[in-house]
Order: sequence, then structure tokens, then C-alpha cells
Amino acid sequence: MAASPSTSQELAERRFAASTTKLIQQQGDSVIQGFTIVIKKYDPHHSSEQQDTVHYPKHLEELTAETTASKKEFYTSLLDLVLPLLKQQITSLSSLLDPIHLWNEPNFTYELILSIQS
Repeated sequence: MAASPSTSQELAERRFAASTTKLIQQQGDSVIQGFTIVIKKYDPHHSSEQQDTVHYPKHLEELTAETTASKKEFYTSLLDLVLPLLKQQITSLSSLLDPIHLWNEPNFTYELILSIQS
């Protein structure tokens, strides 16, 4: 006995829904993995062995006009460029992690989060 058209259509819809759910789960896993990498990269408490090591040459570095100028240049670029960009990315991530946004547009939202993480 052949399946009725409505049954075939229902079966196709269920398969599509299952594949979509699997894709969303894979993207979600990628987002979680991305946050794990960010945490490992920037968490100051990530490696206790590195914290216990004292780097004497760094602490005994002689302050010269050149090193002072380069440090000032570094901090200026940090304040003018890096921190505003970081603020923008954190604000974007915060809005993307809104549960309603994730529920309504999961694929698009995960893609945006992954692009911000990279």
C-alpha cells in the first residue's frame, strides 16, 4: 500500500526539521567551543604554572625615553582603537545571546557569534 500524499509530506517535513535541528546543535557546539578558546586564551588564571614563574629581565628593564614613548604609543592605541572595538564586539555578543533572538534566528545568530569570536 502506497503512502498517502499527506503522510509523505509529513515525513519529509519531519526529516527536514530533524536535519535543521542537527545543524543548529552543531553550530551551537561550535559557538561553545569558540568561547572555550577565548577563555583559555585570555583568562589570567588559566595556567597557574605561568603565574608562579618570575621573569626578572622584564622587571629589571631599564626605562629609557624610547621604551617610555613606545609604551605610551601602545596605551594610546589601546585606548583609541582596541578598547572601542572590544566594547562593540561585547555589545554585539550580548544582544545576540538574547534567548528570544537565538530562538527566532538560530542559524544566523550562531554565524554572527562565530564571526565575532574569530
